Amino acid sequence: MPLVTIQLGQCGNQLGSSFFHTLGEELSSNDYGTQVVSEFFRPNPAVTSSADVSSRNRPLLARALLVDMEPKVVDAAYSSTSLPSCSPEPSHPAWWWSYARANRLCQQGGSGNNWSLGFHGFGPSMETPLLDLVRKEVEHLTLYPASYSSNPPPAAPALASAPSIAAQAIRDTFPEAHMLSCCVWPYDTGEVVVQPYNTLLTMAGLTTATDGVILLENEGLHRMCQKVYDVASPSFSNLNLAAARSLAALLLPSRTREVCGCGGGRGSGEREGRGSGRDVAGGEASVNKVSRRLIDLHLHRHSPSYTSSPFSPSSDGPSSSSYGTAPPLTNLGDMVEHLCAHPAMRLLTMRTAPQVAPQNVQYTSFAWPAILKRMRQMALTGSVVESGMDWTAETDSRNCRLSYNPLQRSTAMPPYTEFCRHPSSPPPPPLPPPPPPPPPPRNVSLADWLVLRGSDAERVDVSDLADPKLHDRFVVDPLKVSYSGLPYGGCTMHTAMISNDQGCVRPMERMQGMARAMLASHAFVHQYERYGMDDQELRESFDSVEETLERYRLLSPGGGSGRGTY
Repeated sequence: MPLVTIQLGQCGNQLGSSFFHTLGEELSSNDYGTQVVSEFFRPNPAVTSSADVSSRNRPLLARALLVDMEPKVVDAAYSSTSLPSCSPEPSHPAWWWSYARANRLCQQGGSGNNWSLGFHGFGPSMETPLLDLVRKEVEHLTLYPASYSSNPPPAAPALASAPSIAAQAIRDTFPEAHMLSCCVWPYDTGEVVVQPYNTLLTMAGLTTATDGVILLENEGLHRMCQKVYDVASPSFSNLNLAAARSLAALLLPSRTREVCGCGGGRGSGEREGRGSGRDVAGGEASVNKVSRRLIDLHLHRHSPSYTSSPFSPSSDGPSSSSYGTAPPLTNLGDMVEHLCAHPAMRLLTMRTAPQVAPQNVQYTSFAWPAILKRMRQMALTGSVVESGMDWTAETDSRNCRLSYNPLQRSTAMPPYTEFCRHPSSPPPPPLPPPPPPPPPPRNVSLADWLVLRGSDAERVDVSDLADPKLHDRFVVDPLKVSYSGLPYGGCTMHTAMISNDQGCVRPMERMQGMARAMLASHAFVHQYERYGMDDQELRESFDSVEETLERYRLLSPGGGSGRGTY
């Protein structure tokens, strides 16, 4: 099912640009087929022959809308797809796609970090043009869309209230569409003093209007760039690239299979003669081959007079006939229906393994048992970064609680009086042994979706990730699995998992505490009251977020009793 992406604000446009560039690299390196390509891109009506292709006129256009209060970041997104030259044999993975020039909405001002001004002031004037753009893009679809919205961080300076405005307007206009919001969670110590207000107001709106909210923490992305990609001082471009790789690994289509690995057909790209999706001679030859294939298939489909393609339109990638009785491709709607079945619990966390820098992939060996072991430990501890993960956390088979390993305890230093007492004084009484520190809280999940990519992805057993001790005790079918036989990011084996779990609790608790403290002092409330908000509306939004948090705190692992571990 095609996806319409809405890039909102500075962060949304930068993240969306990185996301489509990542898709371009993957679709150029591996032959997914035009069915998969058409989920993210549509044909350019201005290109009817190979002579029409140029550096500014690409065969395919991204199914994306670019929205911001200022044109600078939108212009930068368009410029990112521009190339200095265009040759008949393109080797750049972004050569065959670009953004549609008409799919942009910009103004010449901002809301000055004031959520109330953006929502009540600029919101009504932005709603109608935004819906017009969405309708025009939907007209290019043959199926009713599942809308994937790439949003800015809740405290973005120029467009703080845009996610709530867009989500509510699209929900009212397309009530049956699946809508997933990707929300970048700001740093705890941000540069905007009203960041806690803007963050919680945005979250209160998104959790009501959308089907699911993927939280991408800047803190987690920052650690990933430092520890995995070896970037000492990560920039926002590094953070966006790390997030885009995780999103693409999750959203590229895959096929459903059983948890035990005994079902499923042949993996994507495992047809005879197709191999792993990369030429042995190197990446550039593969990019040339697949890019030409995408362009030629597009021209065959939309121009009957064009007959110079060496590819036949009937060989449209790994089709269903190639898989025999293989299940259909999964889509965003399948994930949303499984992960966000509870209407009051829609906060999602993404995790990927292995986490390897691109320059180190060729020196890395891959094995499914090791990769799945890392993914299980990440799910158990709630970590989104492999490096520095707590490997002492284990599930106790008797009470389903974390077991504490006494060998990991550090020896307590003798008291200061032991070194300073006079030699003639009697020795002090022995101190009681210090109690063992409490085990770290264990992450509990409501629902998971695991995507396996690479060799043997349709057969590997992932039943360890379906362990009831990792999920809430009332969940019957917590884990869904899908697979693709194609490699991802150069890794011959790769996993991505999106979870509806307690990973959202800690960052939201910290932001909630700061917002409550500011509201108790009535700090900056007058700026919001000036544009139609009052103290009561702020408190209602905070209470809505607190109610969501309390539901996640009450999750209990299978086999246990009482409250959750948070």
